[in-house]
Amino acid sequence: MKKNNLIFIGLILLAGMIRMIPHPWNFTPLLAVCIFSGTKIKHNGLAIFLPLVAIFIGDLFLGIYSSMVWVYSGYILVILLSRILGNSKSINSKIISVVSGSLIFFIISNFGVWISGTMYSMNFQGLLECYIAGIPFYKNTLIGTIIYSSIFFGIAEIIERNLIQIATIKS
Repeated sequence: MKKNNLIFIGLILLAGMIRMIPHPWNFTPLLAVCIFSGTKIKHNGLAIFLPLVAIFIGDLFLGIYSSMVWVYSGYILVILLSRILGNSKSINSKIISVVSGSLIFFIISNFGVWISGTMYSMNFQGLLECYIAGIPFYKNTLIGTIIYSSIFFGIAEIIERNLIQIATIKS
C-alpha cells in the first residue's frame, strides 16, 4: 500500500476520534472525513468502511441512538457522492461535495428524526418543524465540514507534493 494511502487512513481514523473532544453541536470532522475518504481512498469498499468504522467507534463511546440507520445512510450517500465528484481534481468539485454533502446529510438525518415519531407530529407540518428545528445544527455541520475538509485536503496536498518531490529526487 502506498505511503500516502496509509497517511490518509490514519487521518480518517483520527478524525473519527476528534469528535470525542468537546465541541459545539454538529461541529465535527465526520462529514469532512466521509468526503475525504470518498475522494482519496481508491478502493470502493475501503472508502466506505473506514469512515464508518471510525464514526462507529466514537458512537460506542458516546452512545448508540435510535436514528443511527438514517445518520449512517447519510454518511454513505456523502461518501458515494464524493466518489463521483472526486474524479475531478478541481476546487469546485470539492466545494460542491462539501455543500451538497452537508445538505444531503441534513435532509436524511432530520427525516430520520421525524420518522421516528417521537418528537414531531407525523404529518407535513411536523416534518417542516423538524427541518426548521435542525437549521442551527445544519449551520454547525456546514461550517465544520468546510473547515475540516480544508484541513484534510490541505494535508493531503502537502503529503502528495512532498512524495512527488521525493520520488523525483530519487529517480
